[in-house]
Amino acid sequence: MKLFKKPLITDKEVSEFCKNCNDFDYITIDTEFVREKTFFAKLCLIQIATRDEAIIIDAIKVKNLQPLSELLLNEEIVKVFHAPRQDLEIFYNLFKTLPVNIFDTQLASSLLGLDEQLSYEKLVFNFCKISINKNFQKLDWSLRPLNEKQINYALNDVQYLSIIYPMIIEKLKLNNRLDWVYEETNKLLNLKLYQNDPKESWKKIKFNDKKFYSLQ
Repeated sequence: MKLFKKPLITDKEVSEFCKNCNDFDYITIDTEFVREKTFFAKLCLIQIATRDEAIIIDAIKVKNLQPLSELLLNEEIVKVFHAPRQDLEIFYNLFKTLPVNIFDTQLASSLLGLDEQLSYEKLVFNFCKISINKNFQKLDWSLRPLNEKQINYALNDVQYLSIIYPMIIEKLKLNNRLDWVYEETNKLLNLKLYQNDPKESWKKIKFNDKKFYSLQ
């Protein structure tokens, strides 16, 4: 896979890269975000890879993400994620719509007999026999500038996924379970899963009266 000499691409390069993605039947996607102090996650990075190259969109600096929205809605391209629930929520809040034609490698792995909640780290080791560094998983991705180790970490989340996806597809076909994955993955595209109103969130909190004590 060819990596950009400068994988953090500009507004202009976002449009060019998304256009080039139309030449492929699948892309791999991941995001980095923070949500410690906010109801909605703050999107920081968007990583995307094709079979040929991997890039990072700095969502804090890049202003025009419309080309990405159009790419996510392209029905001819499979969008490959690993455990995409939070990624999908981010894209819904960003674009008020969800990507189409998605594929979840975590779900697919479970249908191949691997762990039901298989981590990306274990996925990579299982299929590529490579141990990847996940030390930056809890990093505050809103801080700038990003260093080389952070950039490489973010790229790893999509470049290995681009290699693994065809391997998973082959195994699913051999086991006649490919349709199962798409059937289950489509359940993640229910808009009601992502229509969260902060003003209504308190209603989901349950109090146990027997354990509530006054401080007075």
